[in-house]
Amino acid sequence: MKLHSTFLFTLIYAIVGIIEMVGEMLRDSGQTVAFVYTMKPLLMPVLMGWILVNRELLKEKFRQFIFVSLMFSMAGDIFLMFLREELFVFGLASFLFAHVLYIISFYKSNSLGMKVLPVGGKIIFAFPYAFFVTGFLFILKDHILSKPETEPMFIPVMVYAIVIGTMGVFASWRVRGTNQHSFYMVLVGALLFIASDSMIAINKFVQPLPYASIFIMSTYIIAQYFIVRGIMIHTPSR
Repeated sequence: MKLHSTFLFTLIYAIVGIIEMVGEMLRDSGQTVAFVYTMKPLLMPVLMGWILVNRELLKEKFRQFIFVSLMFSMAGDIFLMFLREELFVFGLASFLFAHVLYIISFYKSNSLGMKVLPVGGKIIFAFPYAFFVTGFLFILKDHILSKPETEPMFIPVMVYAIVIGTMGVFASWRVRGTNQHSFYMVLVGALLFIASDSMIAINKFVQPLPYASIFIMSTYIIAQYFIVRGIMIHTPSR
């Protein structure tokens, strides 16, 4: 499926993303927050603008869910960019809703694939995510519950981990229901999103990671682009 203005919006998104990551480095070194505060809220609107330029694609509901999920992601970006503890849970909730909408979009764009992929195949694809989420929560549990200030966060973090793991499962289950290009773009995007959020959890609850903001934002920026582009070029398998 041919998309309009792909090069233009990819270029704009890359420029905004690079400036944002430069801003993260400047903030980490104690210099200025200006680039982060101006560029981070612009990331998702660029992708939303790209979808609107290709608005004929919005006739299909599964792409409408992607558009709304970007709105929640933008809200999450804004909540988290202030690095304030009282806003973290709002950022978490925003991205939780974004992932739920991704799950719905992946499911609705994969009705044929869900039918032809056997139960055994579904289990095989789901197992790595279940294993990862279980192991990751096992690692996080003691670190979160050992501190009074983070103890109330364990249940929300557990719910979030389950939801983002489910998002990965549904991305994998698209294997028989879409074209190959769309499948791999969405799958890589989902995996990068899981990686980004995992680094946030480790950096916040376990131990600070070197260059955390750069790795977290770079994987997140690429993840969102891949998911959006993958869904935009989706065509059902024949």
